[in-house]
Amino acid sequence: MKQGRPAAGSQPQSGKQRRLKTNYLRVNRICTGEPECWTRQDCLHIFQNPQLREQYGKAAWQQLGSLLGYSSLGT
Repeated sequence: MKQGRPAAGSQPQSGKQRRLKTNYLRVNRICTGEPECWTRQDCLHIFQNPQLREQYGKAAWQQLGSLLGYSSLGT
């Protein structure tokens, strides 16, 4: 696999810039309030944040269970 140079005039993103962009996209995805769009990492992020856990905690548990292949029993 050949690795090329970045396009002229563009700077390669630093690790910090990539993390900030990833976190920004994750928060936007979470704040849509549509759990079916959430990834496993999104659910874990919700559990780590008290404010998000308060708002989306139950939906995150249900989505995580769905992602891991568990069926919901009597929701």
